[in-house]
Amino acid sequence: EWRATYSRYGGGSEEPRLLGAPRWTATDATVHFREPPRSVSSRSGYSSILVLHGAADQPAQRQLALFQRPDELRAAALAHARFDEPSSADFATWVYAAREAPELPAILAARLGARGDVELLRLEQDLAGDAREEVCARHRALASESPTADHLYLATRCIADPRARAEATLDAYAQHTGHPFLAFAGGMALASRGQREEALAALERARARPSVAAHAALSLARLRRWSATSFATLHFDALTGVSPELDFRLALERGDEWVMQGDLRAYALLARGELEAALAAARGTPEVHDDVTRLAAASDGASERVRAAALALPADRGIDPLTVWSAIALATRHGGDAASLVAAARELYDDAIVDAMLPWADPSRLRDEPDALVALVDDLVFPLRAHARVMALVVLDGDVPPEWRHEARAALFASERPYFR
Repeated sequence: EWRATYSRYGGGSEEPRLLGAPRWTATDATVHFREPPRSVSSRSGYSSILVLHGAADQPAQRQLALFQRPDELRAAALAHARFDEPSSADFATWVYAAREAPELPAILAARLGARGDVELLRLEQDLAGDAREEVCARHRALASESPTADHLYLATRCIADPRARAEATLDAYAQHTGHPFLAFAGGMALASRGQREEALAALERARARPSVAAHAALSLARLRRWSATSFATLHFDALTGVSPELDFRLALERGDEWVMQGDLRAYALLARGELEAALAAARGTPEVHDDVTRLAAASDGASERVRAAALALPADRGIDPLTVWSAIALATRHGGDAASLVAAARELYDDAIVDAMLPWADPSRLRDEPDALVALVDDLVFPLRAHARVMALVVLDGDVPPEWRHEARAALFASERPYFR
């Protein structure tokens, strides 16, 4: 609920009041679920209109940020899980938002009993927890008895070894190039192997399915940046509005107006190489400050003071799937507590991924056997290979092949990595 204001000097609006998601509410608003008029007549030269707006047309991630009460969020998420089309763009987001609700398993079981959408079966795998192997055994049996594109896709997701999974995925994609899920999985496997043109074609096919479109758009943007000689002037008009994650990362990198008004401006400053200013901007939010400290310390031009601050952080601060790799590389290079950071990485990623990434923090192996190290990460989920290049840049103080530097800068957005010139 918000108030539109009008005066002879121009219009404006007051800060909106969030109402949550009540089943019933009373309001004094006179404009409901539409934009207010651009102008009104007033003898005094001033007027205002109270406006009631809904957020149902917004992506699920933005709607979730508006809830103020956990019970209202859970009720809304369960309603979407019960009634939304499984192939819709935000179905999985709502299901994950409701994953702690005791009612969710029964809702999904009922929907699975009524229809076998690949989206529902994929969620069955992802939410199975300790029962995942039992679910996968059932899905592998489906693929064996009826090797449809859906069933082959589900079976490949159950393969634990990254290389074997990539090979099986690419084989299934070759048989069913028009299947959106196999196109997405195949495109990601091709991207991990550096086959950019083929990956771009596959991900374009994947965009046809709303439930895959956002993920495909984000990866397409990464690939287009990586494929360009200079990505600073690229435009992504056809992809914006499809992936909230892509919109967010680009806004941070550009320093959009709303970004520069809060602590998130630290990432825009980091993108420009203004490391000290970035840290100062993040000081008001400890989580952002720790995150930016990790990234700034591994950046080109970082001072000894910033590096020391990052190395002094315990392994449970400023560490997430994006920062952990550069943090390990920095600790390895400067004698920090790399062991604790490796343990943190194993909490975030499967052991097979960590074991493939860790050699990229070994300067001797980077210099003596770079081709072998490249092969280690060729079948990891894209863009982990770009994070591996980040590790090399940090450990070797930037003395890496130019194509590694370009990939690290292009395939990862500025808020996902240290600053590199």
